[in-house]
Amino acid sequence: MKRAFPFIAVMTFAALTSCAGPAGPAGKDGTNGSIPVASIAITSAGGVVLVSPANGLLQFSAAVLPADASNQVLTWSVVDATLGTAATGAVIDANGVLTGTGLENVIVAAAAEDGSGIKSNAIDVTVGG
Repeated sequence: MKRAFPFIAVMTFAALTSCAGPAGPAGKDGTNGSIPVASIAITSAGGVVLVSPANGLLQFSAAVLPADASNQVLTWSVVDATLGTAATGAVIDANGVLTGTGLENVIVAAAAEDGSGIKSNAIDVTVGG
């Protein structure tokens, strides 16, 4: 006589959690692996805050933190210090080089392009006189 053994099926379900968003594994900010900019500190070369109005040049530099931020590209800006509107006495390029073009007190700043909304400190510069 054959003995019958009951068949017992055991199924195991493993719960999987993913920390990957649609663009990849999560980073320190919980998104698509990017590390956002936390702060930007700008300085002028030698601490100079006076520029010649006749094409005088002044180099600005930026320290972005954390140092391993995924996107450290900055947008530089220069505005009239009194009106807060676009400067007419100076322009600044993508490399942080300010060029004097007239007489004006201006404010130079930089902003992160990574979507973090982080902006730098502002530096007042006198163009001319």
